[in-house]
Amino acid sequence: MLTLLPDNKLIDSSGLPKLGHFDTPVTELGLADFAYRTVMDKPASALARYFHYKQFQFISICHSDWQIGIAIADIRYAANAF
Repeated sequence: MLTLLPDNKLIDSSGLPKLGHFDTPVTELGLADFAYRTVMDKPASALARYFHYKQFQFISICHSDWQIGIAIADIRYAANAF
């Protein structure tokens, strides 16, 4: 199995993700360097990159008698929490 030591970014400077098994945790995704493309394989505009990028945070607490789940979704059109 290929093991890599990341330089703290998952996306390298050429815009491609680093694949493999990492010996240490990745501390930064490097999303600003990601080469985001359209369906026609052309570089996407800054506006398309902004509106197509979504973020989700989910937290759960589990107990033998109950379970609590909280989610926050930033879908760039609105922010939702449920």
